[in-house]
Amino acid sequence: MISILSFLLILFLSVSDIFFYRIGWLPAEPSVTLLPFFFIVSFSLFFKKYNLLKKKRGINPFLYLSLTSLFYLKSKVLEGGFYVLGNNLVILFLFLTSGLFFLQADSKKVFWIFLISFFTLGGSMFYDLIYNSDLSIRGAGFAENPNSAALRIIFLLIAILRFVNNKKTVFLFCFIAFIFVFFTLSRSGVLVLFGIVLILLPAKFSVFYNLKDVPLRIFKSLPILSALTLGLFNILTILPDYFPVFEHRAALERIQQISGQGSFVSDSDIEGGRIMITLDYLDLFLQNVFGYGTGFSMNRDFYERATHNLFLRFGIDYGILGLLVLFWFFYYFFRKSIKNNDFYLFSLIFAAFLASFFTHSLFENRTFVLVLSFLTVDIFKTKNVYKA
Repeated sequence: MISILSFLLILFLSVSDIFFYRIGWLPAEPSVTLLPFFFIVSFSLFFKKYNLLKKKRGINPFLYLSLTSLFYLKSKVLEGGFYVLGNNLVILFLFLTSGLFFLQADSKKVFWIFLISFFTLGGSMFYDLIYNSDLSIRGAGFAENPNSAALRIIFLLIAILRFVNNKKTVFLFCFIAFIFVFFTLSRSGVLVLFGIVLILLPAKFSVFYNLKDVPLRIFKSLPILSALTLGLFNILTILPDYFPVFEHRAALERIQQISGQGSFVSDSDIEGGRIMITLDYLDLFLQNVFGYGTGFSMNRDFYERATHNLFLRFGIDYGILGLLVLFWFFYYFFRKSIKNNDFYLFSLIFAAFLASFFTHSLFENRTFVLVLSFLTVDIFKTKNVYKA
């Protein structure tokens, strides 16, 4: 049964479960088939560990997200509201039951779960580049959205590096992650990945490391990391010669943006793009700082585009109270990571915080929830045997 649960986690982490549903291998969405099965089996097998998990890990922060979405349900957008509430309940139980699994599973098995998920998702992105005829997908693979795919690769990289200590192997995984993220042509993905590498590489290569020294470590590492980044960006400019598919995906402009050969912000970002969307939503938030109701930001009658920003989504739906809950969520895990000197958890929350300025669907990202669940269990399971 443990092997079945491990297989299901690989499906959830790599988003293969959604792909299986799309091609008809699942009779209904994973949220009503595979996920409930995982919840029931995990809790049935490991319920004796529940009190230990609750005592060591503390509160389940997703409980507050569920309560907030329930409190702000309004009749005007019940469909969108019930979707958000349902998703929050799913990640609430996923965080709980996966925590029970990670508490029981051995480290080698967990490492293979993340490793297989990493290459499964990355392989699907590579397949998109070569064989998929839908030019809008941009190598998103099973994730279906390029920015989501990039973030999932970054989250999985953080989990994998928790187990890897060999310097050459660390560099290799960072390089592979960079290539996978580049397949998505996601500017935000590249920015987040670069920020994470700035934190993790100095930590992995230091005999002693303290999170309080992060700014100094980053400063000392900037010359080497900048040289490596410039080298990678120069490689990007020649990739279209070997992958002609990029020429058919309006990719040349995006490659120039990512590699620094063009403006990082294009005219399309300003005129009707994300900058304009942000300003419009900010204006809507200021008109009602107490929130419009759960799911309002998803209502296309309310506004024609999604927020592409988690802070704006919470501000629109839940108002000031929702923003306080969201900031508390990040503060809670930042504090936990610093208290335990856990730079893996710190890196994950830092990546999630940065990504929240570019995506509104962080809490629909089950890869993030599962990696977060693993790292919060890993803190006390390994008895804080971190470099300090």
